[in-house]
Amino acid sequence: MAHAPAIADPLPAQYSGSTSGDVLSLGLSALGIADIDAAIAHSATEVDSTGDPRAHAESSNVGANALGLGIDPISGEANSGPGTPTDSYTMGLGDISVPGVLTVGALQGSGSTNWPGDISCVPDGTPIAQSTTELANANLGLNVSGFGLNILELGAVSTSGNTTLDSGSVVSTASGNLAGLSLLNNAVEIQVLNSPELTATSDGTTGTVTANDYSVEVTIAGQQPVVLSAGMSIPINLDLGAAQANLTLSVGQLQDNSVGATASGSMDFLNVSGTITAPLLGEIADLDLGLLPLSATATAPDGGVECDRLDAPTITSPLAPRSPTTRRRSPARESPVRR
Repeated sequence: MAHAPAIADPLPAQYSGSTSGDVLSLGLSALGIADIDAAIAHSATEVDSTGDPRAHAESSNVGANALGLGIDPISGEANSGPGTPTDSYTMGLGDISVPGVLTVGALQGSGSTNWPGDISCVPDGTPIAQSTTELANANLGLNVSGFGLNILELGAVSTSGNTTLDSGSVVSTASGNLAGLSLLNNAVEIQVLNSPELTATSDGTTGTVTANDYSVEVTIAGQQPVVLSAGMSIPINLDLGAAQANLTLSVGQLQDNSVGATASGSMDFLNVSGTITAPLLGEIADLDLGLLPLSATATAPDGGVECDRLDAPTITSPLAPRSPTTRRRSPARESPVRR
């Protein structure tokens, strides 16, 4: 038996979307010199048509619950709702320094929100909420017994997110952008061929998540370059003279957690994990580093969001008019005729 097609919800309708991204997710334990567990250069958006606010965008120097950096969070945000149709921010987020271990150059955040009202929609493709957080450069390193080791060198990197409407569907997109990076005193060069983009889409019936064909080209100690795409990894075992690195470089896979009409997905663009050891000292660093972890969600009402149809107004019928009462008039008495 054929099912009737779902009819889109008129406005106001209930729908939502969110994005999250970090430039760098850093886990480092190093000989008592540093013990860091922190997300650096964070970007996030949230849209909830019945929430307060309806649209939210934020950028911050570090994510919540950052450990081992010794700094206070700095953030900018924009919020919109029925009383604030538009909002925006553009601001510097400082820099980060853990002496002898981590240096992060200037951080910058920008974002905006748009909410034209509960019975209106932004035009298709116009962000309801969007944010971008940029990092100028970063260097992660150690200096042990006179041996200097640059574990990671990064140039400019950014992460962005936005939620839009598209023909009744809710679409949330999280992305990152970087050109390349190097590891282990430039012994490992990584060129980004395609920066990552993750998209969550809900049409009110089905939620789907997709990603582009993100990939990198890796050159280890001058050997033949190797191209890695989603789900692939390569070991990095290098004798650095005063230290030995045993790491694994992985390109993350898309994790699809969608259920019903709700689209939900996440991915780590790159992950570097493993240990660095030195003679006599043993393990000098345990590393778990993620570049551009991204996530996105989207939920539309049954049949999608129909922006050109409003809820029918509730009409209260007035009381029926009372019929006028007709009084009978007594016949006039004839005046007696005087003769």
